[in-house]
Amino acid sequence: MDLKRNIVQRIKEMKRERYKTMFVVGNPLSGKTTLAKDVANFSDLEYIDHLQDVLHLIKSPVLGAYSPIDFREYIKKKGNSSSKEALMIDEVKWLISTWSQKQRKELAKILSFLETKSVVILVVTKPCEWVNNVSSTSQGKSRILDIDEYGERYG
Repeated sequence: MDLKRNIVQRIKEMKRERYKTMFVVGNPLSGKTTLAKDVANFSDLEYIDHLQDVLHLIKSPVLGAYSPIDFREYIKKKGNSSSKEALMIDEVKWLISTWSQKQRKELAKILSFLETKSVVILVVTKPCEWVNNVSSTSQGKSRILDIDEYGERYG
């Protein structure tokens, strides 16, 4: 099964879950953004460039105040207000890289138990060891899809 169809299949599986968060991870320049946009065009999914969406925070002196709890609220708002069955949120590394290891682990815990109407997929660049702290689905499946395991750069 190709990568794009695999993601669409995982979205269908995640729709039945109580907690609908998953991750697409990959090395820098592996084609994660291209993949995310392709999947959005291929299916009922909304692509969100998180960096562009919250650009005003970068210019604000309160950037350090944007915590995992704030990010959870951002995701909940997006995930509950979208008419799409899934959201692909890209460009989150800039934010997560400003947090301590403790905050990243807190985010993983928060995202393991986040309830939203839409499936929420975060696109994350490796290394992202904190993602390994995310719990499995109720069927025991991993919430992490590593595009590097497909053996070639996407796109």
